[in-house]
Amino acid sequence: MGSSFTLGERQDHVLKVVSGDVKITSTSVPDKHVTLTTKHWARFMSIREKFDVEAQEVNRQTHPVAYRSHIGDLYYVSMTTGYGCVDIRRFYVPYGLASEYVHPTCNGLGLCLDGGHIY
Repeated sequence: MGSSFTLGERQDHVLKVVSGDVKITSTSVPDKHVTLTTKHWARFMSIREKFDVEAQEVNRQTHPVAYRSHIGDLYYVSMTTGYGCVDIRRFYVPYGLASEYVHPTCNGLGLCLDGGHIY
């Protein structure tokens, strides 16, 4: 069955833990979701404080923020000035290119910042 949690002040995302996977789904666009293994989720939680610091800088608008962290396999979490969200997304490497040329897939979503913090 699993556990389910509503996220954020806007309550616009649902986090479900089922069979060891963490799935975050948008309530307004149910097709927008990301599914992370517990390993990916644990890595994301371990860097959450760094993202909170970057989120506060995004809200202060004192300098541009372009932060990205690898959380395992081809999953990345990023935050960029002007978007007001934390993007969790799977990336891919196009055939024939080196591994540093990763490109985003449609598999992912943005978590809006509430009060300058990740919820």
